[in-house]
Amino acid sequence: MDNKWNIGQGGNLPIGFGLSLAANAKSMEAFAKMSDAEKQQTVDRSRQMQTREDMERFVNSLSENRMQ
Repeated sequence: MDNKWNIGQGGNLPIGFGLSLAANAKSMEAFAKMSDAEKQQTVDRSRQMQTREDMERFVNSLSENRMQ
């Protein structure tokens, strides 16, 4: 079983990013539909967020960008 996109258990998701995704179903769905390369790029970008508000804006943008 591949845990790469989980929080903990050897997963690759930063905790703040994972928690923000869990609070936003549309963004979580958009992330789930991404290719592995897109997911990795998104996770890398999430690590640049400095505040909770920055992370929330970033996560909210995931569903907006996928809808276009």
